[in-house]
Amino acid sequence: MNPKVSIIVPNYNYARFLDMRMESVLSQTYQDFELILLDDASSDDSKIVLEKYKDNPHVTALVINEKNTGNPFMQWRKGIEMARGEYIWIAESDDCADKTLLERAVEQLDKNKNAVLCFFGSHLIDQNGNLMEEDFDDWSKPLFSSVGNADVFDGHFYISHYLIWNNSIYNASGTVFRRDAVTDGVWNECLAYKYCGDWFFWSKMALKGKVIIIRDKLNYFRQHVKSTTVQSANNGRGLVESMQVIKENVKYVSFYKRMVRIGLLYRDAHRNLLRGLENISFNKEYFHLYGYIRGYLAHIMERFNKLFLPAFSWTISMKKDHLKENN
Repeated sequence: MNPKVSIIVPNYNYARFLDMRMESVLSQTYQDFELILLDDASSDDSKIVLEKYKDNPHVTALVINEKNTGNPFMQWRKGIEMARGEYIWIAESDDCADKTLLERAVEQLDKNKNAVLCFFGSHLIDQNGNLMEEDFDDWSKPLFSSVGNADVFDGHFYISHYLIWNNSIYNASGTVFRRDAVTDGVWNECLAYKYCGDWFFWSKMALKGKVIIIRDKLNYFRQHVKSTTVQSANNGRGLVESMQVIKENVKYVSFYKRMVRIGLLYRDAHRNLLRGLENISFNKEYFHLYGYIRGYLAHIMERFNKLFLPAFSWTISMKKDHLKENN
């Protein structure tokens, strides 16, 4: 009999975090799961740590690559293809979780049959496991229900009001999703990304059904210098990849909103150019994607929109967009 959930732990050089991750998985209050352990040719002691768990009855696979793939989403794909569960949890090896995360996710996905994924908020922790003051969850809006409750969004609505602005499903470790919502075709494009593949992945998945947001911080998202999130921000490549994702997501919004969002990319690119991030030619990337006429028009429309933002209701901003009613 197949397990209800397949938990995939992809790892690369995070031996120092692995025991905490594994214990947070194995101590979950919901226990109907298999555990797939993947290592992408780590050069630290990850193999030694992982092999301690290979005889655990939950562990159905331990795969250690001989050569590093260079792309974290290759490991996602491998794990999902091996999975047998109805639901999948990609539990990144440097993060950890509250013991009730899986139970709460399964409860909501069983209840909402049309939902394709369930996402929790996160406490941010540093490399030593200390809580950080920064908060990625913006739950101050009346759109959300009371703390601890689940909000269910139409998938297209969630893309056009959330995922066009940023990757609001910002950590895979806080997400449980349906295996059958993942199609083979998504990997051809997803694997072209190194930093924003998850944003692209969640956007494609949202097209297939509803999105559940649980207003509870049951995930612990680690921030450290080697994390993909930090590297993406520091080297500027994340911004370049975000241009590609946004180009896909703006297909589902009005012309005016589309142009304003593209224009914001132009602004952000120039702000990062001033920081001297790897001398990346943001202008070249921007105009290659959107063309010179469309690119400059979007920049002008974004400036026009900002000028009239305080005075007119028809103007657009992420803050305003998040107050829209979920249909």
